Amino acid sequence: MSINYIKGDLLKLLKSPIQKYILHSCNCLGSWGGGFAYQLSNRYPQARQAYERYCSDNTNTLGTAILIPSDDHKYQIICLFTSMGGGGLQDSPNEILKNTEKALNHLKTKIDEDSEIHMPMINSGIFRTPWEDTTNILQKFNYKYNVYVL
Repeated sequence: MSINYIKGDLLKLLKSPIQKYILHSCNCLGSWGGGFAYQLSNRYPQARQAYERYCSDNTNTLGTAILIPSDDHKYQIICLFTSMGGGGLQDSPNEILKNTEKALNHLKTKIDEDSEIHMPMINSGIFRTPWEDTTNILQKFNYKYNVYVL
């Protein structure tokens, strides 16, 4: 497990790979309306539509993870469902942390645990969960995290 911090905008700095993962935390309501999710929505509208369909078709998403291909198929977008709602209706930080751990456990069934993952400081924006608390959860898994900081 490692956490590497990179200064800059993830979506501008990330170069086209053979297989790269972009991870973000999201709500279960089908809305990429703010923060990093909003940036993803603007860049990858087809991925946003796939996420919206998934949320409307599935009711037990909290504490799970899905992979959605980016519109250009260069990346896999990992959606960690860490809060039922967002934008003022988010779950408590303790619930978000619990669901982050559940979702990362679920992710282990989808990708190798030694995979390299590119991500913002998940949970710390709209979900108002201290980044230090999220890092304590991340450290329980063997992923190689590249965290982009503006």
